[in-house]
Amino acid sequence: MCSFSVPLTIFQVLAALHNQPNSVGLCLFTQAVYTIATKTINWSDAILALNSFVAFFFPHHYKACNSPIETATTILFTWFISVSPVVLMELGLGGSDRVLPVGQCAYLPAAGSALGNLITGLSLAPNAKVDTLAALRSRAIFLQRRRMAKVLLLMFL
Repeated sequence: MCSFSVPLTIFQVLAALHNQPNSVGLCLFTQAVYTIATKTINWSDAILALNSFVAFFFPHHYKACNSPIETATTILFTWFISVSPVVLMELGLGGSDRVLPVGQCAYLPAAGSALGNLITGLSLAPNAKVDTLAALRSRAIFLQRRRMAKVLLLMFL
């Protein structure tokens, strides 16, 4: 993703700097590739965090939650949840892609659009999920270490 999106963004900004018009078609294409790549990475990271959460808190259920069917389902879910907002964006539903004055492309949700808010929420949801699971895991580790410290203190007293 970085080898594609970063150089293309640099060329788009340089073209805008030299008053070369940026085509909307190129903008739609680059925004679609960038959005699919980032959403797939973010949702995969969220699912891996959930997988780690299950392994840490429910180790006896981990094997049942990690079967080949479950793995295939999560992969299909990741791609579906990553591609579906892009299809809606490319159709112009819930907002539109714009070429900004600096030459970059951006998706701008329509004001008051429930679909635009849903697309924006889907892009933020995996980060919130990962942060929540990490906080729960950190709290559990802290409580477990505190419990072990109390046991060790009672053993030495």
